[in-house]
Amino acid sequence: MYLFIYRIKLFLNHSHQHWSVKYVIRRLYRVIYNIFVPGLPWLPLSAIKYLKSNIKKQFIGLEFGSGNSTFFFSKLCKQLISYENNYLFYRKISKVKNNNVKLIFDKNYPLLIKQLRNNYFDFCLIDGIDRDVCCYNVLSKLKKRSILILDNINWYIPFKSESPHSAKDYSSNSKWKLIFKKLNKCKKIIFDDGISCTMIIIINKKNKHFL
Repeated sequence: MYLFIYRIKLFLNHSHQHWSVKYVIRRLYRVIYNIFVPGLPWLPLSAIKYLKSNIKKQFIGLEFGSGNSTFFFSKLCKQLISYENNYLFYRKISKVKNNNVKLIFDKNYPLLIKQLRNNYFDFCLIDGIDRDVCCYNVLSKLKKRSILILDNINWYIPFKSESPHSAKDYSSNSKWKLIFKKLNKCKKIIFDDGISCTMIIIINKKNKHFL
């Protein structure tokens, strides 16, 4: 119930100028799909399909921003560490999370990333606060071959997308331009359904251009 109320609040706080007929149809399709297939993260269905095929049972994962993604990933991998800055959300997830999830509450969790082990995680989802800081700090924590998932990436980098709130330029005080300079030679896959846009980056630190 709390997840539902939280989404309603998000809905009310956002502008709805982008609500075209095409957008409403797409959104209704995803909502109805999620009713029949519950427990899915709010990502494009094509991204979910990709992750189901590429997240392995032995993987150790990391996510910033808990929710349905916490349940989704915990069913696919060996262990998941999830950071959350909303205490009510944290309490709700804590009561129903799977045993292989370590859920951490901290209002300033981007500052804690440097304490994590280097070259340790097989995948990471960036979907919470200060996403550029999280992404920049987590690169050294990912394994040489790993998966980086950037949700709503169109909000933060110049991007031609039908999904709403797409940025026209990099924010002047963000780390995104520096991040993508580091990731220049890594394979990037875009999943954009006109509702939200997710970029999945295949990290390859063996590539001499990575850093």
